[in-house]
Amino acid sequence: EDLPEYVGAVSYSTAVGGDGGGLGGDQLVQSPGGRLVAPLNDAKEPWSRHAKWRVPCFVREDDPSSEGAGSIMSPPMFAELRTVTIDRVLACDTTTLDFGELAVGETEKRTLRIRNLGSTPAVLEFDGLSATSTFSFLNAMRTIPPNASHPPIVVQFSPTGQGVRQETVTFKAGNLGRTVRIALRGEGVSPVLSLSPADGVIDLGHALEHDETSSIVTLHNSSVFPLRYTLEPLDDVHTNFNNQSPFSCVPSEADIQPGGDLEVAIKFQPDHERPWLFHQNLRVQVPNQVKEHTIFLSGRCHARQMYAVGNDLDSDAARQIPESMEDPFMVPTTLRSMAIEAQQSVLGVSPAVAPEIKLTFPRDDPDATRTITVGCLEIVNPDLKGGPGTYELEWDPEMAKLGYFSATPDKGNVAPGNTVEVAFSFSPPVIEETYGLDVGQWSRTVVKCNLKGGYAPEGSPEAAVRILLEGYIPV
Repeated sequence: EDLPEYVGAVSYSTAVGGDGGGLGGDQLVQSPGGRLVAPLNDAKEPWSRHAKWRVPCFVREDDPSSEGAGSIMSPPMFAELRTVTIDRVLACDTTTLDFGELAVGETEKRTLRIRNLGSTPAVLEFDGLSATSTFSFLNAMRTIPPNASHPPIVVQFSPTGQGVRQETVTFKAGNLGRTVRIALRGEGVSPVLSLSPADGVIDLGHALEHDETSSIVTLHNSSVFPLRYTLEPLDDVHTNFNNQSPFSCVPSEADIQPGGDLEVAIKFQPDHERPWLFHQNLRVQVPNQVKEHTIFLSGRCHARQMYAVGNDLDSDAARQIPESMEDPFMVPTTLRSMAIEAQQSVLGVSPAVAPEIKLTFPRDDPDATRTITVGCLEIVNPDLKGGPGTYELEWDPEMAKLGYFSATPDKGNVAPGNTVEVAFSFSPPVIEETYGLDVGQWSRTVVKCNLKGGYAPEGSPEAAVRILLEGYIPV
């Protein structure tokens, strides 16, 4: 078929083996227009076709101020291209092997199939991979029989870092002088996980002995591939009497689909009261993740449904003595009365004194208000029967007469699941003239917050939380 006029002169030459058949010698094949010439010969060499292309390039004058603007300049320029086409001997089912995106540290395998289309066995080899390549071949190269295929060649991609990796591997049969090139590509991607809440702090609040509270942490997979996580403890948790952790996370390990969310249900199930928080830190372990996440769990347990705690960190009873001083003779609440009697009669040891809530009024700001929270727990366990409770502050008679400290409200009722904030204030006497002297003393008193009603373990006494108040009085 004739080529378009603008292609210019094109000539072909074709060489075939002696037994190639068809045209031979100096025979020529020409197009009707006489522009296509294909001389053939029967030289003893593999079949090949050589072509020479002359492509004209026309230039147009675009400067509007010049003469002949918009017309095509002459004569045209020519580009000569030469090509050689030979018979394919080694063939592969693809020219590019793309692994796409893969998590750093993971591996993926793909297969290649190379065929020998010739009549001579092909001794297959490969080169082109660097010593630190993230691509590797898992099986050795073998000789391919004539008109047969090589066993599937397994290519593995194992990214060690983020980013695109590209290499070209060359398969060659040295005895035939033929090659085939395959482009390998893959991208290493680090897993991206996010938490809700973002800071990972989960306060499970207050729970009754043998009851529970719960919360949820949402894990989001922003990666384009499934992500597997595992929750790993970072510290030693204070266990229940059965030596089990009071915290449980379900599921503690799972797969999160690309772009998906997974909710982790967290439960706090303590079996004994203590002044300090139960706490545990969990690492969200994801291989090769960009950012490490930690979940901070905390919760508080009470023996009775009614409780009272300080609102500020420095005033909380748990901060008044170190956790290392916890009572070594701690027993379940139902056995506490008998344990105290045994300690006193057999060991001569007095029972441990629960730490106080400490409310200090700053010396430079005596008008500050300090608060505590009195609450009544919501009970989830149907075996525990509770109800509303009451509280009342019991003042030292002498200090009550002085009137330095006061609280509002000083008594009240609390329904299950509700809390009441009790505000304490300090009113020191006013000194008209100090004559430049700063002389004074700290005034201290202990107020009892008597808690009644609600659920209480059988045989346990009425609870009273001690609150230490202190303020500076100038004299």
